[in-house]
Amino acid sequence: MVDTGEILLFPGDAQAGNWLSWQDLKWTEEDAKEMEVVTTGPDLLARTIFYKVGHHGSHNATLSHKGLEQMTKDGLVAMIPVDHAMALKKRWGKMPLPELVDHLNDRAHGRVLRIDDAATTAEQLRDACPPSSSAEDWNVFTDRISVTDLYFELSI
Repeated sequence: MVDTGEILLFPGDAQAGNWLSWQDLKWTEEDAKEMEVVTTGPDLLARTIFYKVGHHGSHNATLSHKGLEQMTKDGLVAMIPVDHAMALKKRWGKMPLPELVDHLNDRAHGRVLRIDDAATTAEQLRDACPPSSSAEDWNVFTDRISVTDLYFELSI
């Protein structure tokens, strides 16, 4: 957590049980005014501005109601580390899960980056403003991204 309270969430291979257990977690800490503050798992999800999608976007790596629906921060960006062609070759099924990709796009207003999207260039990304995002918001988002053949770099 940084001074702004914004969260970068990297859940690794967390699956449904992990997400459920986070609902009951609580931390007590002192703020800058030396007041006791209680933080919960849902508080952290609500402050998430960057979500590295768990387990390559598999079917049980991101809960909806006790996960993604709690990520309510404006400007949420999601990144899916997946190689869909390799997942098909390995017979891993729907990876990433299409319904999850759609839900991520809805929650993040199109600010979803996929590692396997080799066709994406900075120009294509700038021109791909979704209807759910204003041109101004989309430009702020795309101005923070560098695109290379190997990776996306997002400045936060």
